[in-house]
Amino acid sequence: YGAQYTDNSQSYVIEYSREYVLAYYISDSVYVPQSDFAIALYDANGNAYTNATINENESLYFTPILSNNGPDAASGADDCIVLEVSVNGIVIDSYTTNSLDLGNFYIFGGGHADTITAAQFNNLGVTGTFDVCITVTYAGTDPNLNNNTSCITVTRISSTPSYTVTT
Repeated sequence: YGAQYTDNSQSYVIEYSREYVLAYYISDSVYVPQSDFAIALYDANGNAYTNATINENESLYFTPILSNNGPDAASGADDCIVLEVSVNGIVIDSYTTNSLDLGNFYIFGGGHADTITAAQFNNLGVTGTFDVCITVTYAGTDPNLNNNTSCITVTRISSTPSYTVTT
């Protein structure tokens, strides 16, 4: 026979040992499901994409892959997941989904590459070297926010020839 009472943690344990064991636990803490979402960018060959060099008339293609490292699935009606694509800190596109039970990973866009066209880059006025990032935001509890953004450092090369005039 035995009993344990702990006042500061609100836990109570009563145990009886004979042929039968009865254990009784009370706790004031509530379990909060956690889903550790991570995002990564891949090129057309399935390689991790961190740097790209394109000409000023070329588009950038990439595949965002979202993974849920758990421990819980995000399957509730209120488990909103938002992906935002930004160029040089300016959000240019956004995807939203609810109730996504990912398992190991999910390729947004049905496995197709996302595209930022040369015209979009021109409209944004980006030249030289800049970042293209994708960020995942989860409405539930994500215990690790350090893996929620993935970026590609893009160098956009001008095809306009440069001349030096000397006299």
